[in-house]
Amino acid sequence: MKDHISALKPKVVLFLVGCNDIGRDDLTESDKSNMKGYYPGFSTFLSKNSEVCNTIVNLARAYRASVRQLTVGYIDIKAAINDTITLPEKFMQEQLIMQKAYLQGYEERLNTLLNICRQNNIQPVFITQPALFGNGKDSITGANLAAIRVHQTYNGKLWWAIQDLNL
Repeated sequence: MKDHISALKPKVVLFLVGCNDIGRDDLTESDKSNMKGYYPGFSTFLSKNSEVCNTIVNLARAYRASVRQLTVGYIDIKAAINDTITLPEKFMQEQLIMQKAYLQGYEERLNTLLNICRQNNIQPVFITQPALFGNGKDSITGANLAAIRVHQTYNGKLWWAIQDLNL
């Protein structure tokens, strides 16, 4: 934002926030490496200056996102209607408490973006990650969206509650 977007002088910038910030307390070296003039090591220099190295880095990022189940994917509700998981309330509360530890870093990152926008007379628009899951039933299939398994150990209710912390 600071190095590239603000120089373009847009009137409005849209930020899709929330989902990729789950479980993150600060910028990683990979995130920092996208900043202008930041070269913590030779590998960062190569990834910024070699298309082959950059491709390898992006494949590694895609793999990590896939492992964390943060990639965009299609879930067939009709097929998943019976793939449900009931979680004890205590487990869900423990997961939410663990996620709360990351909220301060998330707030700081959002405030940084907000401040950069204000300094450059840019209107920021923060958009939360769309999600199908949470409390309720799918009107077409009748699937219980709170009970459907969306992660190995998360159901729709817990996934929604975790994302709701990031609002």
